[in-house]
Amino acid sequence: MAESKAQRIATVVINETVSEKLAGNNIGYYDLYKIEKNNDGQISAVVSNVIKMNQIKSEITSAIQNKISDIDVQQIGIPLGNLSNNYLLAGRGPKIPIKLMIVGIIEMNFKNSFISAGINQTKHEIVLEAKATITAILPAGRKTAEVYTTIPVAETIIVGNVPNTYTNIEGVPYSPQNNILNKTP
Repeated sequence: MAESKAQRIATVVINETVSEKLAGNNIGYYDLYKIEKNNDGQISAVVSNVIKMNQIKSEITSAIQNKISDIDVQQIGIPLGNLSNNYLLAGRGPKIPIKLMIVGIIEMNFKNSFISAGINQTKHEIVLEAKATITAILPAGRKTAEVYTTIPVAETIIVGNVPNTYTNIEGVPYSPQNNILNKTP
């Protein structure tokens, strides 16, 4: 029960803090990445703003750490039947109040993915992955839990040139013997 409570608190703190920081700083795709084009106007590179990304990651991580540190001692009630290790008594009986203190370590990383979105389109998606190692300190010991969450930060569709030809054959295994492109009717 302590582990579940700690995970729930950490998840709420992470999601709220990331949302507040991203909205408060009005962070968008072009704050994090720049699309460069060559002289012909074709896309030649997608360049990340590493300094800005590290700044955002640092601010969010510090804010989450501070919020977790500011959480007062929590109190949970464990039904007496849960302490008996008997499934028939689980959830039954008076609740025994137990004080719970939560401490944690937060790790944040930006992750990118480029996903095909059509013949000449690619979706560039940026997410912030958060991993929190939360420890619930109880009078009888401690319980550690990990929380993983991903928060979308920005995405864009990068449009390239339309190719002159396009072939998409799915479900036909290629081998020199059954190469349908080389067979004559």
